[in-house]
Amino acid sequence: MQISSIDTQKIADYIESRTNLAKEPVKIKTVKYDLIALRLVLKYCILKKWIDALPLFPQTKREPTNPRPWFELDEWKNNIAPI
Repeated sequence: MQISSIDTQKIADYIESRTNLAKEPVKIKTVKYDLIALRLVLKYCILKKWIDALPLFPQTKREPTNPRPWFELDEWKNNIAPI
């Protein structure tokens, strides 16, 4: 595959193949790291004048996070009881 043939659709197809179509799908965070590396390579190609511009990168899905887990009421009672 030539660098100049990479476009938004090919990037979207790559994301789909890594997250949904693979036998062992990877997490979206892994795909984001892959896209960072691809973007760096494409920026280098622009510097070398091998391509004219970066293709648009599609939005990736967000992984659900739980940044602040909480205790349930019975857990609070168990933790506060010794105090």
